Amino acid sequence: MVSFKIHQFFRQSVFLLLLMTVVIAAYIDAMDAPFVLDDPRVVERSLKIRDISNFLDAREIFSARPLVNLSFALNYQIAGLDVGIYHATNLLFHLLNTFLVFFLTRQIFSLSLKTEKTDKTFASVARLAPFFAASLFALHPIQSQAVIYISQRAALMACFFYLLSTIFYIQARMLQKENLQNIKSFLFFVLCILFAMMAFLSKKNAASLPLMILMIELMIFTDFRSREIKKIAILLIIISFLVLCFAWLAGTFGGNLTGVLQRIDRLTRETTEVSRWQYLMTQFTVILLYMRLIAFPNGLNIDHGYPMKNEFFHGFTPYACLILLILLILSVIYARKFKIISFGIFWFFIALSVESSILPIRDAMFEHRVYLALPGICMIFAFLMLKFAQSQKVLALFISIGVFLIFAISIFIRTQIWQSEFLLWQDAAKKAPHNARAWNNYGDALFLNGNQQAAFAAFKNAIAASPSYAWPYCNLGKIYVQRGSFKKAEALFLQSIERLPRFAEAHNNLAVVYMKQNQIEKGIRYFEKAVQIDNEQPDTHYNLGKAYLDLNQPDKAMDHLMLAVTIKPDIYPNVDYLIGAIWAMKSKPKNAARWIYRAQQKGFDKAMEFIEKDPRFASCRSDVLLNLSKFY
Repeated sequence: MVSFKIHQFFRQSVFLLLLMTVVIAAYIDAMDAPFVLDDPRVVERSLKIRDISNFLDAREIFSARPLVNLSFALNYQIAGLDVGIYHATNLLFHLLNTFLVFFLTRQIFSLSLKTEKTDKTFASVARLAPFFAASLFALHPIQSQAVIYISQRAALMACFFYLLSTIFYIQARMLQKENLQNIKSFLFFVLCILFAMMAFLSKKNAASLPLMILMIELMIFTDFRSREIKKIAILLIIISFLVLCFAWLAGTFGGNLTGVLQRIDRLTRETTEVSRWQYLMTQFTVILLYMRLIAFPNGLNIDHGYPMKNEFFHGFTPYACLILLILLILSVIYARKFKIISFGIFWFFIALSVESSILPIRDAMFEHRVYLALPGICMIFAFLMLKFAQSQKVLALFISIGVFLIFAISIFIRTQIWQSEFLLWQDAAKKAPHNARAWNNYGDALFLNGNQQAAFAAFKNAIAASPSYAWPYCNLGKIYVQRGSFKKAEALFLQSIERLPRFAEAHNNLAVVYMKQNQIEKGIRYFEKAVQIDNEQPDTHYNLGKAYLDLNQPDKAMDHLMLAVTIKPDIYPNVDYLIGAIWAMKSKPKNAARWIYRAQQKGFDKAMEFIEKDPRFASCRSDVLLNLSKFY
């Protein structure tokens, strides 16, 4: 018996090691993929993650995704803004989640086989279930967005703690079922609650965990005797109490009933632009699209730009609702006969319940939202493959291996697109021509590559797709600035601000136009507005610092220039040069020399020539040059 367990452990270890190797090989080319979408705001420009002490404040627990931001801060301490460390951490969490799916599947299949009559042939191949489920979870191409998109470490970490919480709950209940209600089972319950809290502090979609545990209790452990029903009631009371405690600590309660309801409404929506019913209608078809992408992962896209529905009896919406309703009803009816299939379907819907229900989110569809829901589908896949393996074990293994290899190759191909913002947004615009954001970001990538004419056309396509979308007006304005057409640029920036009043970049660009027309005070006023809206835009701080320096206000200029270089250490070298010039104005030649040297290291080759001519170095030019020579 001992030798069998050792053999089984060795076999599982070899499999998991092999699977880990294949996953790493599939994702290896994504390790240098750039920051995209929310990444610059969440990571690249974030001042918060630069100092680990920011996370020692107890109030941080009520911020958005504190554990995820803490992990970004730890990455920054190790490697600054090197994207490799961020991608490697994401991949590590994906591998850990794969192991957890393996163990969770083993738990569920083991318990299901104990509680129902199972064909002996099926029972003999059931040990393969965790291998099938873990492989599908690890190598399904729809997972690639959550793994490669750095900001979506939130999905990875929430899933990690969510699965841990679930596994420990099942372990505790298994001990209780075996009448082993000792300190070990109590410890497992404590760990279940602890990891549940950590999941919620990673991403709010973990709020579905109490419902998931209730589903596990009803489907796996409950035989619906009165004693069991009492236990479920107690469980629900405990969960409700914990939710109410957290809500109280978060400041939800207080004041009159209207105020409480308003706060609850505000906390349970990301946007006020979409109604709850409108969002729910849209999710009927979105969930079916997720299912289609899981079954046939063709057409993966960083940004589907799926439009919100305005009417229920329009298009495919009523049919989608009917299909999902029938699927859920059948899952309930056949829950005893096909327990694992029903379990997988319930897992899928519960895991999606926060992001695909009545809690409005600005974007209707993103592939990374399926990450937490996929383990349910993986268990269904494992069950179906085992049924097939009853009669065709070797063929089932060959088919599954073939599918997983195709999926691994698909991920590898997908990583090539993620390596370039140009390729990524070109792919998005091609697959979703109705998506204004995809066209805008594609145009931005073209603009940065110097293809102004193609960028102009892309921005026009973005405006045609959504005239109310502010970004393409701003980007078109930048093209007119390059062309010297300041009046047209000004009009476009004002249109952009009209559509999105708190648009920092549009305010910054409008200020640049005024500065180029020598309207310095007006320019500074718009720079200041841009900083008030977003204090983590390095270009705005640079522009404002330069403007203050032109007005001979070196102290204000220094504040903004230092912020620019703090937010983005590799910012263009003339920022470092200007900081050096301010130190020279303050007669601090050593400090001035250090910053001039930094500018030279970044490629500012004409620094010496500039120093000779720049009147700001007049008071200590020779001392600056002397100190600068010591660096060589």
